[in-house]
Amino acid sequence: MNKSSSMPSFTSTKTTVLPTIRRNTSTGAKLRGLAISTTNVKRRPKVGKIAKGIPMLPEVEPPRRVPRLKVKKGETRQVELRGQARKLHELTVGITRKFPNILPLQVFMEESSRILNNLGFDKDSALAVVGLSRDEVTRPFLNSITEAWGEPYVTHSLGAQCNVGREGIKQCLEHAPKKTSNARTKLVIFCCPNICCNQESETGLMYRNGKPEPCPTNSELQEFIKKLKVGTFNLHKNPHTFCPDDDIDPEMFDPSDLELSIMNQKLCKQLIRDGGFNDSSLQNITRVAGKSALYDFEKLISRYVNLELCDVAVIHAIQVHGQYQDFGKVDELKYETEFVALQEGYAVVKGERRDFRKDERHALLEVV
Repeated sequence: MNKSSSMPSFTSTKTTVLPTIRRNTSTGAKLRGLAISTTNVKRRPKVGKIAKGIPMLPEVEPPRRVPRLKVKKGETRQVELRGQARKLHELTVGITRKFPNILPLQVFMEESSRILNNLGFDKDSALAVVGLSRDEVTRPFLNSITEAWGEPYVTHSLGAQCNVGREGIKQCLEHAPKKTSNARTKLVIFCCPNICCNQESETGLMYRNGKPEPCPTNSELQEFIKKLKVGTFNLHKNPHTFCPDDDIDPEMFDPSDLELSIMNQKLCKQLIRDGGFNDSSLQNITRVAGKSALYDFEKLISRYVNLELCDVAVIHAIQVHGQYQDFGKVDELKYETEFVALQEGYAVVKGERRDFRKDERHALLEVV
């Protein structure tokens, strides 16, 4: 008698169990969740197979980016970094309420460089033209631009306005590198005012090194807001009453405070172009300052740059200094807390304009 015939038959019910792996959105650290059974998991068909008549395409996953530390990882304890990561997440959420499309500074530079490299701009063939505020706190952004694009042509001013004029843009064209004498001239223009924001979405105050008390950021813009509220500026003027070929209105020109008076006039012009004075918040006036600088740069490009021979990329963004402020003092995080919110970006290559923007779901920039 065969032994196998007398033995009861059965099938194995053993289930393969795998842990789910999730990642913290702020730090990228692995978080282990509950174990799940793979028996109930519906497997997706392989790429190239057809499911119900619909071809499956491969999913493109964005690159995983971990926030940069200001110190070496070995110099701080892992337990301490967990608390720091929580505060970084709170800070990011607070800033996002004011500026929904922010990216960490390093990510923004990597993405903008990737986009522009694909459009034909690189460090060896393009000159960066950088217009930031003169504040010392804007230095991380300037250093990142210098690292990515080489030594830039700087147009810094109060409110990040563009005051270089005709001669300045001509110098940019003359200084731009060329691999050959017949190569196209290429400029990458950054016009980016700055603002400070904490985890509670509050703007306007910033703790600086060496000062125990907070001091105003964008003091020139806050002064502009005060004068605007008391009616110092007449916004009911038609924008055409400002002479388009003369950047100085005699009624607003102050020789003792030359640069501020020029900035005030330019912001008034921009408010008129935008339809008037509707929002006096600092974040809105910061956006107005950026749009004013963008308007002046574009005016110089249209007048003095031959786009048949030159390619120009323009990045209009707002630099956001993140500070975790708690109980009347600032908590210096060990993570980088500089962010950039893209407002408008485009490149004109051989006369054709290509716009790019932030991806709505991922920390990426995409060409529209």
